[in-house]
Amino acid sequence: MGLTAKKFVLLLILIAIGLIVLTVWLWPRLARRGPAMVAGRVGMLVACQLAIVSAFAAAVNADFMFYTSWSDLLGTQHDTAKISQVTAGAKARHLVVTGHQAVRYQGKNAPAQTGRIDNVTIRGAVSGLSETGYVYLPPQYFAHGAEKKRFPVVVQLTGYPGEAVALIKKMKLPEYQLRGLAAHTAKPMIYVMIRSATDSRDTECTDVPGGPHALQFLSQDVPRAVREGYRTAPDAAGWAMAGDSTGGYCALKIAMTSPDRFGSAVALSAYFHALQDPTTGSLYDGSRKYRAENDLVWRLKHLPSPPVQALLTTSRTEADYKQTLAFARLARQPMGVTTLVRDQGGHNFNTWTQEIPHTMHWLAGRLKVTAQP
Repeated sequence: MGLTAKKFVLLLILIAIGLIVLTVWLWPRLARRGPAMVAGRVGMLVACQLAIVSAFAAAVNADFMFYTSWSDLLGTQHDTAKISQVTAGAKARHLVVTGHQAVRYQGKNAPAQTGRIDNVTIRGAVSGLSETGYVYLPPQYFAHGAEKKRFPVVVQLTGYPGEAVALIKKMKLPEYQLRGLAAHTAKPMIYVMIRSATDSRDTECTDVPGGPHALQFLSQDVPRAVREGYRTAPDAAGWAMAGDSTGGYCALKIAMTSPDRFGSAVALSAYFHALQDPTTGSLYDGSRKYRAENDLVWRLKHLPSPPVQALLTTSRTEADYKQTLAFARLARQPMGVTTLVRDQGGHNFNTWTQEIPHTMHWLAGRLKVTAQP
C-alpha cells in the first residue's frame, strides 16, 4: 500500500479510532491497582498517542507529499540518481522515454486535445548524473501541421524533500496549462518536471567538491537532453527555470549563473542565501569564496548583473517576505525582477497552486521562440 495512498491514510485513521474505543472499553478493567494494571493503562495511552500521531503525519504527508514512497521515507531509494561513466564523444541517448501518461481533462485524454506526459530518464554527459522525471507536452505539440514547430520550455524543480510526481499531482501543472490555454492567459509550453535534489541528497543545486555536480546536471545536461528529445526553443529566450522553496532558490541560481541557457526564472517562496545544514552536508569544502558565489544576494552585490528576467512570489505572512523584497530592490539592469506578493499564504502547495496561473501568464509574455523552421 502506497505511503500517500488514501486507503493507507484511512486505515491509520480507523486504527486510531479503534484504539481509542478499545481504551475506553478496557479502562474500567485496568483501573485496579498493581504493576500490571498500571502498565496496561500506560500501554493503551501510548498506543493511542502513536496511532493518532501516525494518522496525522500520514495525512499531512499525503497532502504535501514530503515523501512519496516508503523507500523515500526510509532513505533506501537509490535508483533515481546514479553516477555513470559517459565516454567523451560517444553518441549516447541523453534522454530516454520510459513510458507515457494520458492527461485527462474535461472528459478528454487524446494527446492532440490534452497533451501527454512522458516518463523520462535524463543522463548527464557533463555531470555523470542521471535522474528520472516527467515531460509534459501541450496539445499543440501534436497538432496537425505542427510536426516541425518548436516550443518554449520551462524546467520546473521540486523543493526538498520532494518528488517530481508532486508537480503533476499536487502542483497540477498540466491541468493549469490547459486551463490557461483555454482562457488565453498562457501559451503552449513544454514542462520538464524534475527534482532539485540529486544523488538522494540536498545539494542546493551546487557542484559539490568531491561530490555530485548538481549545478552542471541541471544547467547543462538537462537542457541538452531535452533539446535532443523534443522540438524546443533554440536559445535562452525560450527557456525558463522555475521552482518552489529550495527549487525556487535553484531556479534563480541556475538562471543567474547560466543566462546563456535560461533567460527567465520563476521562484515561488524562495530563499536567496547559500545554505548549509545537516540535510546538505558539506557543500563548499570549507571555502568562503565558493559559498559566497552560491549566495544570490552576494552575486547581486559583487558581480555583473545577469541578463535574465525573474518572477518572485511571496506573501506578507511568509518568512521569506522581507528578504524577497530586499533581493528585488538589489536587482539592476540588465536583470529585471517582478514580484507577486499575496496578503496571505503559507509555504505549501495550496499557496503555490494558486500562484501557478500567474506564473504561466507571466512566462507567456516573456518566453519566445526566436526561430521556427
